[in-house]
Amino acid sequence: MFSDIASGMNEQRKGLHQLLKEVATTHPFAVSCTYEDRLARFGTEVIRRYCQTFGTTIIAMQQQQTMAREDKLVEEMTALVTSFAGRVHRQRRVKAPPKIS
Repeated sequence: MFSDIASGMNEQRKGLHQLLKEVATTHPFAVSCTYEDRLARFGTEVIRRYCQTFGTTIIAMQQQQTMAREDKLVEEMTALVTSFAGRVHRQRRVKAPPKIS
């Protein structure tokens, strides 16, 4: 079992890297996840094709509800803004000068 506590947009997720390495070395029959978008916010098709090259399928235990194209676009834009806002706040926290008591 692999897990990450990070944004699906974060490319430095150890769990995802371990999963991809495991697929390449052991060629499992399938990879299961709760929702397919838990693998990555964007690029799930690339991950799916990567796994297929090793004969591995991705099985989503729960399917996302089908949404209109416009609704999906709004959801993706919201995720982008949220991710970048979090990144800006983390950078500010690191750069903040120490408080003087």
